[in-house]
Amino acid sequence: MISASDITVVIPTSGKRELSILNAVNSVLKQTEPVFEVLVIWDGVGEPFKFLHTLSDKVHIIRTQKPLSGVSVARQTGVNHASRDLICILDDDDIWVETKVADQIGLMFEHNNKHNVFSFGRSTLVYENGKVKNTVPIQKFKENDTLVDFFFRKIPIVNAQKTCSSSTFMFSKELALQFPFRVDLEADEDTDFIFRINNKCKVFYTHKVITITTFRNVGGEGLSNTKRNIEDWLEWVESLKRYTDAQVISNIKVVYGVRHYLKQKKTGPAIKLLVGTLFEKPDLISTTTGIVLFFRKILGK
Repeated sequence: MISASDITVVIPTSGKRELSILNAVNSVLKQTEPVFEVLVIWDGVGEPFKFLHTLSDKVHIIRTQKPLSGVSVARQTGVNHASRDLICILDDDDIWVETKVADQIGLMFEHNNKHNVFSFGRSTLVYENGKVKNTVPIQKFKENDTLVDFFFRKIPIVNAQKTCSSSTFMFSKELALQFPFRVDLEADEDTDFIFRINNKCKVFYTHKVITITTFRNVGGEGLSNTKRNIEDWLEWVESLKRYTDAQVISNIKVVYGVRHYLKQKKTGPAIKLLVGTLFEKPDLISTTTGIVLFFRKILGK
């Protein structure tokens, strides 16, 4: 039987958000179903915040071998040090709803295998000024869905900037040891992880909102401020073909590839990618999303 005592929570932090990390850790400690331990992975320069040592006996601080190694290294460091079979990850500027763990554990109550599970749920995206943007994902996970099909078979406009929050993720430690977060990616390590564990785990989804995610309003964009090398990003997207079919790859390019180019004000390459990808026949919903995003950006909306 799976319970909250099987859970290690991993919270990477670079030490830049003192109040946010306090709120994040407290949201874990206030869960109606208490977890076994909370690992704050200090990836920052200097000493960890003093208050982290006094919050609870459940909270342990672990340093990455090298400061500012990045979220993938920090997460995997937490996975490697976890003493329990289930991992929950939480970004240091997100918080959990009090019943987050209870909601997910409740789904797994009759599932005895702790080594092949992946669970996620909905997240409300909130701007730094407190204004609510939206809640994702909009669609419900169906019994015959795979993770890749659920996220990328059809990409609606609501999910175009944020498919799902990784702060809702709960998964087997064994999965993360077999398919570790890749440290060579500038971003999208969550998406890469999902592709690699696809069809290798039992999925448990709750359509309840279980996480509040900070959505920064920087230049009209979203959570990640990473300035991607888009050519490298497109090469990575093409490499995902080993896990899925060509249409899913086209969907990702027509929505996210075009948006990345426009975010960097590269209108010409965006048009070229949009038109070229249309010939690859992405699905109608993703095609519409890509075109709408393109014209919104061009028109300054």
